Amino acid sequence: MVFNLEKAICVPSVRHIIEKRDGVLNHFGPIFRQPSEIKKEDYLNFLSIQNNYHWSGLERLGRKVAEDMDNLRHALSILVDESQLLSRRLDKCLQDLQGVGHATLTAILLVAYPAYYGVWNSTSECEMKEKGLWPSFERGASTGQKYEVINEVLLGLAKQYSIDTWTLDALWWAEKAERYESGHYKNAWDIAIWSMVD
Repeated sequence: MVFNLEKAICVPSVRHIIEKRDGVLNHFGPIFRQPSEIKKEDYLNFLSIQNNYHWSGLERLGRKVAEDMDNLRHALSILVDESQLLSRRLDKCLQDLQGVGHATLTAILLVAYPAYYGVWNSTSECEMKEKGLWPSFERGASTGQKYEVINEVLLGLAKQYSIDTWTLDALWWAEKAERYESGHYKNAWDIAIWSMVD
């Protein structure tokens, strides 16, 4: 078993993330599904954990692209255009939005279309690798092509556990926290890495 759902949901921070899901999806989902109308304030608000209740650190590099809202709107319109290949959409946005990484873009995809997308960030990647769930990729695969494969794994896990992708992403945090508290990160190097990621 990959997750102990009952135990994870008892963790207050995880329960808090899950409880905030509907509010975040109902507020930001429509905004990101209509990116041609997105306001700078909406985008910047989403980047803050005070408003997305889930992901910290998005605002570190993601704020700069809001200086050119026309470019941001155009790129986000490509990102959520379901008529195009996912890999091309993600790769194009990464190219056009300097400083915005796949963690931010996949969080936007999840919020816009939670039934179709999971989040690829350092936490989900680390936890997938720890549990032997990290997929292999074709040599030379782009970031977008890698995400297509990763997303299939994430959607499969959500289906297997009868949970949504928002909850799945919260469970990665629970697993990370449990290993940290259990002393899994034992030496100074691991602790330093944990501190940087956190």
